[in-house]
Amino acid sequence: MQQEDSQIELYVNAGSDEINARLNQMLAAIDLDGLVQRTLQLVRIQQAVMLTLLITDDESIRDLNKQYREQDKPTDVLSFPLLNAPLVEAPAELLWQPQEDPGPD
Repeated sequence: MQQEDSQIELYVNAGSDEINARLNQMLAAIDLDGLVQRTLQLVRIQQAVMLTLLITDDESIRDLNKQYREQDKPTDVLSFPLLNAPLVEAPAELLWQPQEDPGPD
């Protein structure tokens, strides 16, 4: 399967260097690549994907949420799809809705 070409990046910025180090140590014990590969297999995605994960604190996620979604509050997850259509079939309420291309100005 082509998933082996998938790229997974993990960033931790949760406040202090001590907290970041502890989180990185805990995350090192997880087979993140294997987990992502198994998930892709379960939903029958055969193409390579790029996944970037950022683990951060409430203040930083609040800033990102305000910048990208104009909502001045923390959130659990922000996702930024790069495709015009979802890769999997699922109920519409579980999928992001693509933005319509307004065309040239």
